[in-house]
Amino acid sequence: MKRKTGVVLAASLAVILAAAGLQTSRRHPMAGSLFSWNKTAVSEEGIEAVLTIDEQLPLTQLFQEFPLDMLEEKSEIRQFISRLHSRGIDCYALMGNSAWALEEQAEEVLTQLNLVYDYNQASSAAQRLRGVVLDIEPYLLPQWDTEDRLMLLRQYAEQMTAYYKYAQKLGLEVVICLPYWYDKDYAAPLEQLIGQACDQAAIMNYNRHDEAGQLAKEAEYAQRYHKTLIHIYEFIAPGKHGLESGNTYHDASLDELRQSWTRLQEQFPQDQIYPGYHYLEEVQAFLERQ
Repeated sequence: MKRKTGVVLAASLAVILAAAGLQTSRRHPMAGSLFSWNKTAVSEEGIEAVLTIDEQLPLTQLFQEFPLDMLEEKSEIRQFISRLHSRGIDCYALMGNSAWALEEQAEEVLTQLNLVYDYNQASSAAQRLRGVVLDIEPYLLPQWDTEDRLMLLRQYAEQMTAYYKYAQKLGLEVVICLPYWYDKDYAAPLEQLIGQACDQAAIMNYNRHDEAGQLAKEAEYAQRYHKTLIHIYEFIAPGKHGLESGNTYHDASLDELRQSWTRLQEQFPQDQIYPGYHYLEEVQAFLERQ
């Protein structure tokens, strides 16, 4: 009798999750996440690029930026997501603007969240977005160099917490992107961001010197609040965006990448931390050079 009840409850839960657009991933344990900022990737060619990467760097999540008109029109995205789901890859709407850290920009963020919700409501379970990725970097604002940085980060953490609560009501998971260095001087906002503002925290750990040590505090918070941590690997060439060779895997080998990931798995609990790759075209080029 107990076994039958458990099966019924599990089935009911699966129905509820699917209805909310939070269907469980087909792969266990979770593999990697791939960022894609190229809006033209939502095509047959784009899907093939993702699946080619998936063969060498297994994926369970694609973080894809979508044009607003494409979300409103829906049909092209539905085909794209359905194909990904058939391979066990969940899709998230990738979006971000440093100005969204400010309270006066909240309406724009909520509008974007509502747009994703409306898309999901009009789509089948296999066509839905699992959630959103909020790449909001307050340190890119002019205020970062002219105002109290700690106060700015506290305000940002409050905004992110509010966005997360709103997204939860819409049945959307939230991934937030954070730099690896917040723990040095801004531990309190960092703890709030990981503990209260996301389901997954993707750490831009762009310093190959001490990858595990740089994640120690973030991993502590993730474990405390039962959150998932993503260690993002950068693949952009040195010289771009201020990157140096020690910030990127652009010129590394696939073996070096895998060795790095093995070391991180040895340092942190299983099913807590997963790799992320930034971003589609750069990762594709990296694998072609191997």
